[in-house]
Amino acid sequence: MFNNLVNLHDFVVLFEKLRERGNAGVLRKVFRSEKNRIRHSWSHTNNVPAHWWDIPAVEKRWNVLITGDSDTEPYAYVAEKFFAGGGERNALSLGCGGGGRELKWLATGSISRLDAYDISEERIAHARAAAEKAGCVGRAHFHVADIFDLNIAPESYDVVLLESSLHHFKPVRRILESVNRWLKPGGNVVVNEFVGPSRFQWSDRQLEIVNGILAMIPEQYRTTWPHGNIKQKAHRPGRLSMYLNDPSEAAESALIQPLLREMFEIVELKPYGGTLLPLVFRNIAHHFVEQDEETIRIVKLIFDIEDELLRRNEIESDYIYAVCRKRQSQE
Repeated sequence: MFNNLVNLHDFVVLFEKLRERGNAGVLRKVFRSEKNRIRHSWSHTNNVPAHWWDIPAVEKRWNVLITGDSDTEPYAYVAEKFFAGGGERNALSLGCGGGGRELKWLATGSISRLDAYDISEERIAHARAAAEKAGCVGRAHFHVADIFDLNIAPESYDVVLLESSLHHFKPVRRILESVNRWLKPGGNVVVNEFVGPSRFQWSDRQLEIVNGILAMIPEQYRTTWPHGNIKQKAHRPGRLSMYLNDPSEAAESALIQPLLREMFEIVELKPYGGTLLPLVFRNIAHHFVEQDEETIRIVKLIFDIEDELLRRNEIESDYIYAVCRKRQSQE
């Protein structure tokens, strides 16, 4: 309907939200400003285990696809391969959330100072507390700010980190132009991102495969968090509901990869799937966090299906890990 501006599934989701929060709670969210809706969407610091990234086997899969070793995280891999040799490195992180990734970067010893920004006061407070606990207060500096309002001098940073945040920024080109300006000559951008369909407008083929996989999973592993309903299908969300719920979500995600190639030198790029897994495991991932023989079998089967379809080019990877460099001509 109207290029999927709204669809029937949106009304099902709206009904569930009305049942949970009441009319007043839903209306308050709708009538907030765009910036306040984004801030509210990212004000939480306690995540429920309802997503693919909560499954330990998924994280090990990422490590294999990015670093070649299930026990080596990308932080250590990039630090050793690209940031070895000592020296002082100043890093900037945009959309840092609760600061967990930033503290892992500091733990590699490859970054001497890290400035990090996020729009959520709650998440920055959480990040500051975590930095203090980790003994990184002198090296980690967390700030509440709108990324588009930053006043940073040109050529201030050796490294810019964009980890699961770039797909929340619009316009993407404007942010990447700023990143280019803030980087020192020869500086690097590390990008760990969702680059799939903007506004999660999944392809028909993608949904067909995902729903076929869901039909193979026994019902006891398809009860959803937190409602306890049986997950039957994945759906393409309406564009309007995406905007009303979180105007930043996947706003221009499909533009990220082509813009990176246009504006930076790609030093290394590792696709790591995520075309099927997030849709399959959304709201049912809690069944697979603690694994037994059956859940291990199910997870491996889904991994194998995604890998085979990626190999045959029937689907494309929706997630990438990339190390990019400021082009010489722009220095």
